[in-house]
Amino acid sequence: MDVGTDLDALGLARAAHRDTRDDGAWLQALVAAASGLDQGLGVMGWTVSSVAMSPVAAVGPSADLVEPLFATIAELRATDESMFAKLQAERAPVALGTETSVRRLGIDLHAQPGYRCALAAGVHDSIVVRGVCPSGLAVVLLAPAPRRLSGDRRGLARWEKVAAHLQSAFRLRRGTWRGLVESADAVLEPDGRVAHLSPRAEVDRESLRRACLVAERSLGASEDDAGPALDAWTALVSGEYSLLDHFDSDGRRYVLAVKNAPDVSGPSALTPRETQVAAYVAMGHPLKYVAYELGLSVASVGKACQSAVTKLGLRSRAELGAVLFGAVERGPNG
Repeated sequence: MDVGTDLDALGLARAAHRDTRDDGAWLQALVAAASGLDQGLGVMGWTVSSVAMSPVAAVGPSADLVEPLFATIAELRATDESMFAKLQAERAPVALGTETSVRRLGIDLHAQPGYRCALAAGVHDSIVVRGVCPSGLAVVLLAPAPRRLSGDRRGLARWEKVAAHLQSAFRLRRGTWRGLVESADAVLEPDGRVAHLSPRAEVDRESLRRACLVAERSLGASEDDAGPALDAWTALVSGEYSLLDHFDSDGRRYVLAVKNAPDVSGPSALTPRETQVAAYVAMGHPLKYVAYELGLSVASVGKACQSAVTKLGLRSRAELGAVLFGAVERGPNG
């Protein structure tokens, strides 16, 4: 089956970047905007940081499933800490076939009373969209389903792109969101004209201008052009910036470019760009998807990845996980 439409996915990505000051209201708005994921049992969502997991926001019947879901998680944590750690380490942006994917980790969900309670409530599968930063910050949206799900590659790819926008927006909320105007490196008119540009952003002037125009085209996208609009609107610009709408006191709208590079650290032999790319590749993300997450060309990502592999003396990029996830650290706001 095809889960949602390109227009559904584009709307959710735009909701993630909306300037909602309260985190709880932001999460509730995300869940409300995730109607394209709804399989008839509603949608629930939560965020994860190094400090704690947020309260769960839910719409529809899924609100009644929050308790058994997290009872299952608590039971797993209490009975098998190593398996719980494996579950936490899952970083795939989209997952269908929840029971199958969890069984792959060696977890017997049927042994958990909370899971049996969910089955009794009519839940037989789910779709999970995870926006996960290398630092561990995450936004998770889960739509329980009353039947087994399967999806075509194109259908799942649209939600992977949404996951990239979720993690970018949440990382920004944990950082400079509340001082956006003061921290903005560029202020652009919706038509791409630059109203303000900091000296350090001068080198990215043209990239920011083009990205602003791409983001603008996503605003009025129809069902026919929503897919290309989402494909073109990357989660970051030049691996550094998020673009956000801002309304001045007189109601005039601007687009702010704010530094929002992922918080990663790694071996000193690597450049910041190599470390950044290697951290995402180490999460199991394909090069093309890493390029979308960072707003870089696939060629640039491939070059940085290969350079990191060579400098670290590895045989392939598959070995990056063992090296990087010992070195990736949580950011100061994580």
